[in-house]
Amino acid sequence: MTILDMIVETKRQAFSPSQTPTLTRAAVSVQTKTSTENAFLFALSSNSKNINIIGEIKPCSPSAGKLLKDDQLDSILEVYKRQCAAISVLTDEKFFGGSFELLAYVKEKTGLPVLCKDFIVSDKQIALAKQHGADAVLLIAKVLSEPELISLFEETRRQNLIAVVEVNNESDVAKVNSIEAEIVLINNRNLDTMQIDLETTVRLAPMLKGDAVIISASGVTTRNDIRKLSKTTCNFLIGTSLMQSESLEKQLTEFKRETRVKICGITNAEDALMAVIAGADFIGLIFAQASQRRVKLEVARQVRTTIGNNAKVVGVFQNQDIEFVNRVAKELDLDYIQLHGEEDRNYIEYCNRPVIKTLSYNAEVETLRTLAGVSNLSYLLFDAPKESVKQEDVEENLIRFANRLRSIKESSIPSFFIAGKLTPDNVAFSIEMLKPFAVDVASGVESAPGVKSQELVRTFCVNSSTT
Repeated sequence: MTILDMIVETKRQAFSPSQTPTLTRAAVSVQTKTSTENAFLFALSSNSKNINIIGEIKPCSPSAGKLLKDDQLDSILEVYKRQCAAISVLTDEKFFGGSFELLAYVKEKTGLPVLCKDFIVSDKQIALAKQHGADAVLLIAKVLSEPELISLFEETRRQNLIAVVEVNNESDVAKVNSIEAEIVLINNRNLDTMQIDLETTVRLAPMLKGDAVIISASGVTTRNDIRKLSKTTCNFLIGTSLMQSESLEKQLTEFKRETRVKICGITNAEDALMAVIAGADFIGLIFAQASQRRVKLEVARQVRTTIGNNAKVVGVFQNQDIEFVNRVAKELDLDYIQLHGEEDRNYIEYCNRPVIKTLSYNAEVETLRTLAGVSNLSYLLFDAPKESVKQEDVEENLIRFANRLRSIKESSIPSFFIAGKLTPDNVAFSIEMLKPFAVDVASGVESAPGVKSQELVRTFCVNSSTT
């Protein structure tokens, strides 16, 4: 008997006709908050162009053991509330440590649409899910006969819930195609062998009839996994990797974001760590002599040690001696050298690290062509013209620059960063207009020159992922 067989048999015994569900106080308090419009379906279908993450609350699992520490739940829910479209809650108690009371708590605490994820074999489980505030329930095609699936599917409709029907193979798909499922979850894990294959989503999705919303689940652990599957679906249910994450906010931001974020002008290790936790991909340390955010080498060393390999470290220089630049880059093990002055092609070729070269939005086409093909040049960074000092000019400059880029698209332009008075309020617009590799911000996320605001940094990173 497999672990799946054991779980399903336990459920059938617990919810036999002689058993009756108990309506708890938590259930009563949530029951009145259900809506006539299903929030779970709406959350996924109304945001069909962006990545939707369904974060899971899974206290433990038979394979991974305990996943949720006693003091973690509220902090995880705070992050889920900011980053996720919906939440999945394991309600099985014996094998996964969950409960319907946990589901009610999650619903009450976050207000997000909630999926009751369980091995449902009885109408009574659906009633309990409804009573404890669920918006959707999981029906696993593999563990149900076709008549059972149809019956339970109809019961979810009677309860004004949405059935998320899980499939893993062609046989499951055949069952689902016999009903009008609004949402189909494709489980990349084979429940017989427990092996994971992301190609399962790609293979099964075209076999589904109708226009059901598709969720891919199991084995999605990196942004590359999401990118691989994004042509098939934009909805991903992620459990164990989130529960085990040491940097939950950063991981979720990374899952959703196409555009990278550079937080520049970091002046202390505390701000660097905060930015990395919020989701920054690049940390900028300024060594240019004229900058009020210039850092000393001992501070830069502290930053490098503190963040380790959790983000790329960029040293920013301006018209400085190449020997000094290379010495600092080697000593700090910089990932990139950013050149913010008049440095030419020859200068770039002498740098001992990959280079990010800053240019004005108004840079001549000939300058772009001159830099094309420099082996040491990884990225360009386009900054607003120096004469553009007003915040209200930002969007106009971005539009003008976007039109200019389109007009010179025949030129060989490397992947680029965008900078120039970006803030949490306008970063989404800049990404929409220019589709840059990364956005770069310094003063736009500060409470004072050189002092980063945790709230502004976090909001900037979040807004960079929601375009």
